[in-house]
Parts: sequence; structure tokens; C-alpha cells
Amino acid sequence: VDSDGLIKTAKQGEARIDYTDNTDGHLLLEPSRTNINDYSEDVSEWNVINTTISLTTDSTSPSGQSSVYKVNDNVVSAQHRVNVILDVTDGTEYTFSVFVKKPSDSDIDFVYLLFATKFTTTRFYFNIAEGTSLDTDGTIESYGNGWYRLSGNATANSSGYGTFGVNLTNAYNNNTYSGTGNGSMFVWGAQLEAGSYSTSYIPTEGSSVTRNNEDIALTLPDDASFDSSNGFTIYGQFLTNGGSGTSNNFLNFIGNTGYAGFGSTGLTWRGRINNGTTNQLRSSAAPITTTSKLSVSFDGDGYSMYANGTSFNTGSTDISAITSIDSISFRNNTEEFGSLKIRDVRIYNTRLTDSELETLTT
Repeated sequence: VDSDGLIKTAKQGEARIDYTDNTDGHLLLEPSRTNINDYSEDVSEWNVINTTISLTTDSTSPSGQSSVYKVNDNVVSAQHRVNVILDVTDGTEYTFSVFVKKPSDSDIDFVYLLFATKFTTTRFYFNIAEGTSLDTDGTIESYGNGWYRLSGNATANSSGYGTFGVNLTNAYNNNTYSGTGNGSMFVWGAQLEAGSYSTSYIPTEGSSVTRNNEDIALTLPDDASFDSSNGFTIYGQFLTNGGSGTSNNFLNFIGNTGYAGFGSTGLTWRGRINNGTTNQLRSSAAPITTTSKLSVSFDGDGYSMYANGTSFNTGSTDISAITSIDSISFRNNTEEFGSLKIRDVRIYNTRLTDSELETLTT
């Protein structure tokens, strides 16, 4: 999402600055995912069940396109939906997501996402008039101008072609109802991906599309080398959706001998310093699924680690073997961190006091 609030497609190899939930923007890093749905926006290529579809200029899309598809219910007592039929693999978890908006002339407030055929039939209900998920496992995100991205996930119980539907309904837990001809929804941007959560939208136009895994390596200028007697402080402000919650580092400040960085263990952030022989690895109480400010500060006399204004580790290990920091590595090459949002990264050429660290991370 760009600063104008519209979904944009980045060029390959281009860092994405995303403005979702943050007016200042943040660096967005995600693991590789494939949108298996060949036609993400062309609803005329989807299956139509007791509905009528039309391409209309009554609303613009989340990407700013001047026309989107409108789905109207037929006057019949049945399910009312559009769906896609896609090949799935037994035992694989999939997340289905789609952008939906309620038209002003619709008498329907509710929709549900449907997993069927190669799945135990699963439904995720949403109120798109109020922007709420009615099931604890369903996710709804606002994209402005009345648009919401709905998503749910389920695991295939056999291989073959599964059914993924976007259904109109007149009440929670009603999978069928008597259509009036006035129940409708705008739909756009349907995505099916293997994984337990949705990643940012990947548009398709006739075939599946894969977003490559996003890693970043940054070489610092020569004058960024620091004197270890003065020490270093590294700082970052981060947010992730959790991913698999396994233990690893995602951000390393690499020196001539050893490194310092941030990562997670389970679902909490941690700090790490390695001076070439001794490894200091400590976990904080800060959850990785909420925005957190972390700092690791060190010199020849020892180190301090802070998260959200609270010290979570100090020590006297000699870190003076790290005499420079010449590069930064962002690593997100598995599902460990999921969608990672980096809002701020700083390096200071001194070891800050504990009082300064408390202020910096509060």
C-alpha cells in the first residue's frame, strides 16, 4: 500500500515501503508465496452460483482501477456466490483471501468465505457493513473506501480440485437464504496461497504468480566503522504477524569479528551479540506481533539489552573484539517471521547509558 492508500506492484528487486497501519511507512519483507488463483481480478473467469455478475464503475478498486465486478444475488432460496476451483495437495494448509466491499444499494451485510470439496467444509463469516469478523479464525483488514480484505485458512484432506467461494448471506451462520435481487457485493483480488496466513496481494492475469523471498544486504560506507572503546548501539522498531514463531535472527549488524542483532524465540523478540568466541543470546518479554522498540548497546566493558523501555539483559562480557560494523543483513528466508515490518533502524557510534536506552525504547 503506497502513501496514497492504493495497492501498488513493486518491480522485482525493489524494496517495498508499505503504509498499511503506518502513515510514516515501513520496509515490508515477506517470504516467497505463490498466488495459485490464475485470475485474481477477472471475476468473469470465476464460477457463478445463483448470482449475476457485472463490470461496473460504481466503485474503484483498492488499486485505483475505475471499474470492478459487482455480484448480485438471484431471486432463489440457495447459496449465492462466486468461486474458483483450484488444485490443492493433501495435508497442505492454504489461506484464501479476497477484497470485498458493500455497495450502497445492497440489502446484504454479511458474506462468508467457503472452503469445500477437498476440505472439510469450512466457512468464515464477516459483516462487511461494520468491518468485523464473526469467527475467531477469520481475518478482516480495512483498506479504505469501504474495502475489506477477508481471509481464512484450512488444510486439504485430499489432493485434487478444491472449491474456494465468496458467498453472500443475510445472517451469521446462514449458508443459504432467499435472494431478493438486491443483495450484492463488489469483489476484487482473490488470492489462494499455501501457508497459514495471507501475505500481501499478488495480482494474476491468466497464470499463477510467485513473489520471491525478500532479503536485504546493505554495505555501510567506510566512515561507518566505529571504535570499540566508544562502543556501539543498535536500535530497531519492528512488527511481524508471527510466522511459524521459530527461533532465529532476522537482522544482523555484521562486524569484522562477530555481530550483533535482533531475532525471536517463539513469539517474543530477543537480542544477540557474538564477539567471535562468546555468544550472548537473550529473550525479552516483548511480543513479536505488536510493534516493539529494541536496542542492544555494548563496548569493551559489557552490554545492555532493552525492549519497550525495559532492560531484559546486561552483562560484562568483553565485546571489544568487534572493532567495526560494515554491513547490515535483513534475513527473512523462511516462514519464521512471516510478514516483517521494519519501521526504524539506527546505529549509534557510542554505547548509550541505561537511562538513554530506556528513553530510546519507550
